[in-house]
Amino acid sequence: MDHLVKFITKIDQNGAPLRIAIEKDIFEYKSLFGGLTTLVLYSLSLTYFIYGIVQWFTNQSSPIITTSQQSNERSKIQIPNLQDYSLFNFASENKIISCFDKENLVLMILLFELNGVDQPKFLQRLEINNEAINLKNNTFYRNYINEQGIVQDNQLMLIFTDCDTNLLNEDEICANQTTREAFWRQVNFMKFTQHFQMFDHQQRQIQSMERTIYSIYTNQQTLFMQGVLKIQETEVDNGILFSQISTYQFISDFTFQTQSGPMELYKSMFERNAYLIVTLKLDSIMNKQIIQYPKINQVLADIGSIIQIILFLNFVAIKWNQSLYEKDLQDRILKIYFPQIDFSKQSISIQKIQKHCVEKISLVNLVYEISRLQFGMQKLMDRDKISELHQLGIEFNQQDNPQDNKINQNQEDSNLNSLSQEMQESICKLTILKSQ
Repeated sequence: MDHLVKFITKIDQNGAPLRIAIEKDIFEYKSLFGGLTTLVLYSLSLTYFIYGIVQWFTNQSSPIITTSQQSNERSKIQIPNLQDYSLFNFASENKIISCFDKENLVLMILLFELNGVDQPKFLQRLEINNEAINLKNNTFYRNYINEQGIVQDNQLMLIFTDCDTNLLNEDEICANQTTREAFWRQVNFMKFTQHFQMFDHQQRQIQSMERTIYSIYTNQQTLFMQGVLKIQETEVDNGILFSQISTYQFISDFTFQTQSGPMELYKSMFERNAYLIVTLKLDSIMNKQIIQYPKINQVLADIGSIIQIILFLNFVAIKWNQSLYEKDLQDRILKIYFPQIDFSKQSISIQKIQKHCVEKISLVNLVYEISRLQFGMQKLMDRDKISELHQLGIEFNQQDNPQDNKINQNQEDSNLNSLSQEMQESICKLTILKSQ
């Protein structure tokens, strides 16, 4: 049991170091310069600590963002708001003819779906709202295996064609031949507004963005535009201390390739005139993004490293205090040996004396002087007298009789005076022998 207690005591890492006081209750030498330095450096450290924590709380700390590209082998994505299409015209005549006027409808927009090498499948006619068409809630597949085990790979196709009476609503009328000819004499534009998204690492949420392109279409040739949708998969680790990963998938970019071809080529495919064809499909390459927000332990480590650099300037204050302490200690030693001399008023140099003061306060010199006193006492006093020194002390009397305490005190004083007188006589004998 004793061995176990000794072992546990030995491995104690919280031992209190032995500190020798310079004066009563003063264990360290401190100065005004050191105090001002401490105040400034610790104020700067606290300010930077608060600044770093505020930056972390307000998402101002830059996350680690890793971006790569990989093959989009299999994916499925539903897009709530993909593209807006609006048509506008310029005419040399005073009146501009709109192709989406319900009473003189010139064009219709038909939506088809193309799966692999099959014929395009008609889905619906897109409705017109305020001279614009909005393509919403569409699902795209790329090598996606559904529940029936069928591989799906699709693309959407929009065809701008002539008004078809079989597809009219009750309040719509197709334009006559004169109106159609006047419409094609105009300069007709198509405006594409593309909707894509990006992850805002400062707000920690997905932000929607838009991009607009323009295209001219005529009744002489078919304008074919192939649009490729770039998918981005973003993994966000926003845990405070441990990993907490959220995954987002969205359309991050569009690319379009445009070409023109004879109308007869597409007319044979769709059995109708096609003035403008727009296809949309998923890209075969997908962007992969990993965002790692700094955790509290990383923030504290970064702040701590900067604070350590700031507090390194304490070295200047420590050296300054050491210099002041050595000078103050030298002055005190000089006053002990020469109490009646004011060295500040002396014209003689005291550098040599100060050098001896530095030697005096060294540990080796203190041990050396104590050993000289020990050897001197051994030469001047008998062994029995030296042994009596170990027995000296003040006897503690718990009785409250003041007369007895006084007698004991007188007896101790008498013993000390007798020993002191013997030591003085021995020192006098040593002095006489030394003078002879």
